[in-house]
Amino acid sequence: VGENASYRTLRPQFQSILTPADILRKQFEELNELPKNRKWKKENIGPWNTHYFDTSMGVAGTADKLILNQNSPALTAVTPETPLVSYGIPMKSVPQTAHRFQRSDYAKHINHPLREDEVADNPFWLVVAEDNKDFLGRLAQLKFKAMKDVYKYNDGMGFYFPEDAQVIERSLVLGRFNYRAVAGGNNGLDYYSRVVGVRRSVVVDASADVRERSEALASSTSTPREATPAVVRAYTPADLEAAQTELGRLREVVRDERLASLESLLRKLQNP
Repeated sequence: VGENASYRTLRPQFQSILTPADILRKQFEELNELPKNRKWKKENIGPWNTHYFDTSMGVAGTADKLILNQNSPALTAVTPETPLVSYGIPMKSVPQTAHRFQRSDYAKHINHPLREDEVADNPFWLVVAEDNKDFLGRLAQLKFKAMKDVYKYNDGMGFYFPEDAQVIERSLVLGRFNYRAVAGGNNGLDYYSRVVGVRRSVVVDASADVRERSEALASSTSTPREATPAVVRAYTPADLEAAQTELGRLREVVRDERLASLESLLRKLQNP
């Protein structure tokens, strides 16, 4: 994958994008392999749970509407030429197959961290997990163990919706542990996005273990630390990478147009 590749540049390389349910299953498999009778360390947690991923599910939110759009046609068709509004795709009409909620009726379920025992009953996590409440409860148990053991978090897995002036669809992002394993639709499609899917030229060996499969399937925008800068600067590539990573983490939980100026500056510094 190219350096600084975005959701839009990555998407056309894939035959399909994994659904959020697919990713949850891979996260479960990875964590379920760890011994349950001892405390986990950061290095024990594998790539499916230490990265964040854009998925095939669209998310939109306004002052009165909340929308989850499974296998979004707009996200399936996105290209580098797709025009964006506020880092997303305006929805001219909401598909009949999409899940629709009144924000006022479901406000208590969104935009805040959850307790472990709340996850399996959360209506939005249930949509993502394809209504498999038993699986969702077992996944929450593993994720909360990891968050407690590694980061001492007692809450997490919040489900975050934007509140836009119009219905704008973005990809549902499943976050990583250091930001409490949240899910949400606040990440822009133009930058700091990671897609996971099946490449058109890749055939995955079904017998491969979880980590081998994650390497075959997962593509990230991480810049190699050993990359040599094109010109000599007072700062290092590692400095730029650290700044890019922190902005990406902030995008997971904060929707603020003012971040765009910082992202633009980073682009210029990385591509003089």
